[in-house]
Amino acid sequence: MALRGTLTHRKTRRLAQALGIDPPCALGVMEALWHVTGEQCPDGAVGVMSNDDLAMEMFSSVEPDKLVDALILAGLLDRDGTHRLVVHDWHEHSDDTTDLRLGRATRRYATGALPRLTKLSHVERERIWAKYEGTKAEISPQKASSSVYVPQKATESHGVALPVPVPEPVPEPVPGEKLLPLGAQPPPGKLVASANAKRPPSGPQAVLPMIPESANPGRCAEIMLERLAVAAPEKTRRLAADAIRLHAAKLGVSPQKATLLIEGLAVKSQARGEPVNAFWFEDSKWKGAAVANPAAIGMHRPDAVVEPQPEPAAAPEGADTETGRRVWEGMAKAIKAAIGPKSFETWVSPFRQLGILDGVIYLEMPSDNFEHVPDRYELANYLPPTVGEIRFVMGKGRAA
Repeated sequence: MALRGTLTHRKTRRLAQALGIDPPCALGVMEALWHVTGEQCPDGAVGVMSNDDLAMEMFSSVEPDKLVDALILAGLLDRDGTHRLVVHDWHEHSDDTTDLRLGRATRRYATGALPRLTKLSHVERERIWAKYEGTKAEISPQKASSSVYVPQKATESHGVALPVPVPEPVPEPVPGEKLLPLGAQPPPGKLVASANAKRPPSGPQAVLPMIPESANPGRCAEIMLERLAVAAPEKTRRLAADAIRLHAAKLGVSPQKATLLIEGLAVKSQARGEPVNAFWFEDSKWKGAAVANPAAIGMHRPDAVVEPQPEPAAAPEGADTETGRRVWEGMAKAIKAAIGPKSFETWVSPFRQLGILDGVIYLEMPSDNFEHVPDRYELANYLPPTVGEIRFVMGKGRAA
């Protein structure tokens, strides 16, 4: 059974669109793929089967090559030079039964990842790890020696993995300094080292890395986690980058500024003794980073640079703004129905109509972070017959 939210996930909608079926039917196709993988290809390498065999095992009536192409387009299958086809991130989304099956056979996932054996006792888990050759560098200290190691793991179902916190290493105490117990409140105005985070650098060489203005969300996330002295597994970095991307789009600011806002809230969480990890980003605690005053962006860090806010774009001279408003409202309604409320509110709603002139509707693009939106959501397809073109303009001071 798929996890709650899989039916409305973008991959499900993308697969439904590619196959020309309804999302509930697409969900059935996804379940069939996962069941076949778990039963016949537990390592996720379904490419050992031909496209015809895979379609037959899935009991699909869709033409095999079309089915495989649709699964790749939706992000459910990946092409692989060794195995031809592998299930996307199968090592993260597989259930515990698959992990146990691979572990007891001393096999790896097709990606090279080791299976997770959290359902076994500590003794049996250590015995199985010992059978793998050259795994010492791959197994973290928690996994290798702790009986309470808990990796990021999906529940016993297929679908999108739920985050589970990974214990962070406890820093070595500095003479004269006490570690703050988990969940304890530090003294007012004083930040005490916590068992929730690695110790920040100290001494004359302790210089926080700068966040370049041109950095993309992924790079911003890496630097932010380094500045926060937070252990950064792949999932944490990905969730942090997604948070930065969404926050920048929502506020119409650069990824750098969105990063500084989120980082400011993370610093406060750490001061309260709260861990900043995958859970912190998954629970959307960073959404409280929005500020009313743009000048407050980055004030918690000495290296923050605040640029003047761009001026709104002006309507073209002679443009009919009232007709433009009616046309854009009709287009927006159709777009929202097609792509879903969440995508609409994040990516399309921030656009502002400036009016219609000579059969062209002018829309203000909030920032250069939205440059992909017109093509990604094919906005021109929603134009009424009376309007022949969309043109996008930036406010004064924004990059075109």
